[in-house]
Amino acid sequence: MAALTPLAVLQRGGTGVIGAVAAGVVTMVSPAGPLILVMMAFFGALTELPFLITRYRWFGPRTLFFAGLGLGVLSCGISIFTYDLPSMQPALLVLVCGGQLLSAVTGSTLSYAIARALRRAGIGSSRRRTTGV
Repeated sequence: MAALTPLAVLQRGGTGVIGAVAAGVVTMVSPAGPLILVMMAFFGALTELPFLITRYRWFGPRTLFFAGLGLGVLSCGISIFTYDLPSMQPALLVLVCGGQLLSAVTGSTLSYAIARALRRAGIGSSRRRTTGV
């Protein structure tokens, strides 16, 4: 949600990377230390990929869903190799990857709901184009 929520609210390119790096700054106290900033910037850039493909024109629930799902798949792949999940019980692989995919889809849904609520409150982008004078 660190990258999806800024993208959904502000609807501008680069806000996903900025949001993810800001979340990385908060979590720098983790064992990964400053390396977490690089990882979060990478995740933020990957989150923006579906929006980049649409040339930052579509910020609806479908694009947010695909961005979240992509991160869920990536997270599952990282977990498979990091924790050597295939060598463990198959149920554990299903549980870990299923939980990560469900979490990613839930996060994208919540990001969209937060963005809608903030727009109703007058915060964020309405993406209305004004004509020149």
